[in-house]
Amino acid sequence: MNQLTILDTALAPTLIAAAGDHAAYRFLEFFADGLPRMSMSKRYLFDPEFAPQRQAEAEAAINAFPYRLPARRKNKVSAPPRWDPLWEDAISSAAGELGVEHIRVNDGICFRLAADRDRVRERAEVLWRERHDHYAAQRGSRV
Repeated sequence: MNQLTILDTALAPTLIAAAGDHAAYRFLEFFADGLPRMSMSKRYLFDPEFAPQRQAEAEAAINAFPYRLPARRKNKVSAPPRWDPLWEDAISSAAGELGVEHIRVNDGICFRLAADRDRVRERAEVLWRERHDHYAAQRGSRV
């Protein structure tokens, strides 16, 4: 780690103006008092002290949304890319249209109720088919 220090914190505005980018803010965040330190958000994410709290909050969020809809679907139109790029967007659009609360966990979109998941799946199928038909018409072929 680079052990640079700023001897006079009154120079901070001058350094930020001179650098003119986010790097100056990061530099001052870590070294303004002469000692390497992390912001509270970085400590929460990376400090082992907060690991039990992070784990508990993640489990609570996941348990509140138990019904999962896979966000990946095999691409049947062409080999690359392997996963259909329109499917995840169709799910997000459908959930937004229906006003259904959801979270993303890994490669899935999770819902509070099975009925919400099923409604979103049905609407996403319609949106997905419309988008594929639209792009197929532009290419001059049918999916």
